[in-house]
Amino acid sequence: MRAILLLFILLFSCKTFAQSVSGEQIKENVTAFLTDSTSADHWTKVKAIFEQNEEALTSRHFFLLYYAQGVKPSPTYTSLEVNAERMQLMHYVRAKRYKKAIELGENLMQENPFDLTTLVYLSMSLDKLKRNTDNKYYTRMRQIVEAILSTGDGRTPETAIKVANIGDDQVMLGLTDFKTFKASFKLVGPHVVWENSSGENLYFEHVMMFP
Repeated sequence: MRAILLLFILLFSCKTFAQSVSGEQIKENVTAFLTDSTSADHWTKVKAIFEQNEEALTSRHFFLLYYAQGVKPSPTYTSLEVNAERMQLMHYVRAKRYKKAIELGENLMQENPFDLTTLVYLSMSLDKLKRNTDNKYYTRMRQIVEAILSTGDGRTPETAIKVANIGDDQVMLGLTDFKTFKASFKLVGPHVVWENSSGENLYFEHVMMFP
């Protein structure tokens, strides 16, 4: 798992100066994704591509599939934000019961194949048990993390990292170079602000839509 974390930390460092994407821009893109049936990027067409050949999905597809989860209730896949089985998955990993974690994680993937928390813990379990990062879950997780990091560097409120689900900000902390020792968060307007023991801040914004 250390190799996975180092890879994402390097990716985060490279994204530090990337142009940010606003929450409103994400909402506009997701709305078109779900409603414009004439578009090649319409939800039903992208879902068909995913089911036939995941490798054919583009970076934009992963971006849209992840942020569409910000619509509450989700019209795409079942939300796992408050799912008891996902909590059990996290418990299995912390208890180092990786075989059980893989079994449960793969079942949860049937409900929502783009849930970031499940992907992280499932990939972690596969790495721990089989020393295998060359799998579809790890690849999918990386694509989603890259999509999230394309929205901002988190250094300021204006360049906050945008996430679709409650708890994804905490997952992303572990995939950045942000020092998490004694880290705590507070709500400041629309932002979740994480502060560590060194006084450094990392800003997140939850992009949620309620039709």
